[in-house]
Amino acid sequence: MSNIYVVFNELSTSADFRPSTATKHEANQWLFEFNKLIWLAEQENLAGLRTYHHPYQIYLTEEYTLQDWFQDEAFPRDLRVSVQDRFARLSLVPEFPENQQGDPLVEYLYQGHLAHGLGAAHQLESLAISLPTGNEHWQTDTIALFCREFVELEEGEDFAEQESEPQVGHISQPAHLQQQKVWIEERLKTSVRNGRDLLQKAATLYPHLIFCAKAHEQIKAIKANDQLFSRIINRLLDLENYCKGWDEHGFDGKKILNASPEGEAAMQQFGSQRRFVCPDGETRDFEWHLKENFYGWRIHIWPDEQGAFGLAPDGHRKILVGYVGPHLSTKKHP
Repeated sequence: MSNIYVVFNELSTSADFRPSTATKHEANQWLFEFNKLIWLAEQENLAGLRTYHHPYQIYLTEEYTLQDWFQDEAFPRDLRVSVQDRFARLSLVPEFPENQQGDPLVEYLYQGHLAHGLGAAHQLESLAISLPTGNEHWQTDTIALFCREFVELEEGEDFAEQESEPQVGHISQPAHLQQQKVWIEERLKTSVRNGRDLLQKAATLYPHLIFCAKAHEQIKAIKANDQLFSRIINRLLDLENYCKGWDEHGFDGKKILNASPEGEAAMQQFGSQRRFVCPDGETRDFEWHLKENFYGWRIHIWPDEQGAFGLAPDGHRKILVGYVGPHLSTKKHP
């Protein structure tokens, strides 16, 4: 099974977007179509449903929740059990780790409304799914979002606000799923089940990256339901994409999202934590790092500017990954 999900768009059932005159029977029909659409998505190797909201928080009408529908004997038991089972499986997957705890470092909006599900679909490189309520907002296979992210400038310094307008793939009917087939096929090429699977596919997925023993050990231990797994995959892809355009000029880490070198003070006091043994047996300082501010994780790298480890098949330089794990010590983070 892949690591591509269908992520529930809770806005499709919010008071601002669901039909104000909706009845329980109409809601039952939505859920019938919704259940069928998830089944079709699973046939395309998508891993099933994820959602930020629980059934008792999802209102199908003004006073009738999804949890109420689960228990409503007026509707077919087989359908209710099937949908309930899809939501019950969520207990096997940690709740969205991306930005839902404490003060968010990233915020997604859709037309001024907080969009947890749509944002999580973007974070997870997955597809958003809406109940087919007939609302025109969800009659599309792509939804434009507004994203506000707070990025740490340098180690121990303040945060800067960055804005972007990402697009997220979306389905609410079988036709949308068909329109997403090419995207799904391409996304499946980078789909990995766990850390071991990632390492086995590393030569294909990341031909410009070399994993040192420490990073290899850390990645190997990552489970499929690890809260940071999808983010790690994407950050490694950021490194890979940088290398594809790395010409004869020196390494410019500023072109990599949320990447920076360690400060001089951190290297003087804690530099030993940032030294890792490379595949040639040499120990090097991995001062550059990619930041994962959600959980204080870091990916420490060493750019091979002189080509000591040879060039990738496309003739571009490589980057060594020395560490993938929790924030290493600094004065601010002892």
